[in-house]
Amino acid sequence: MSRPGSSKLCVAGGIVLALALVESASGQTGQPPDLSGGEGGWVHARGARFAPVPGSASPVRQDPAHPFTPGQGRTYQIGDLSNPNLKPWVKEVMQKDTAEIDAGKVAFQPEAACLPTSIPIMYALPSPLQIVQSPREVIMVKEGGSDVRHIWLDVPHSANPKPSWYGESVGHYEGDTLVVDTIGIDRRTVLDAFRTPHTENLHVVERWHTINGGK
Repeated sequence: MSRPGSSKLCVAGGIVLALALVESASGQTGQPPDLSGGEGGWVHARGARFAPVPGSASPVRQDPAHPFTPGQGRTYQIGDLSNPNLKPWVKEVMQKDTAEIDAGKVAFQPEAACLPTSIPIMYALPSPLQIVQSPREVIMVKEGGSDVRHIWLDVPHSANPKPSWYGESVGHYEGDTLVVDTIGIDRRTVLDAFRTPHTENLHVVERWHTINGGK
């Protein structure tokens, strides 16, 4: 799209990212919040999970039949297919993936294959996140990989955005919250560390705001 420290992220505290597949109201009030996270950016614990959105089904969680302890042994994050948010075709894809992993296959991980991750999975990785804000855009960069995301402020979506690794993200501020609306995400990407697939109709809305006094 062509348009003119040591802080903590997500579950670990500091900044909260809420995800939903619905539209948010627009409008900007007051001074934009500082989401930079300081010199060291934002980090979170390995194995941290997306927080559920009140009133919505929980994000995919670890399958109890496949225990996972970060950094211990050759285990992978395997999704619990009992999640009511998963459509039948998604469960079929994930069941096949799990069966192949159980048979000895290495689980697909975008960063390990030197591929871009996408939205929202790039925030499931434990490497630091740098957020750079300007009047026209917000840039999010994950350390140690190829993840660089541009969020264009106070502009509409393109009529027919071409699917891409990170999709087309537009945003605006609502008080102390950055609201980001993303469409046009390439179906070759996955949603999360459980490798949950999606179609090109995926529509992601994020709401970013700091907590605990920005700590």
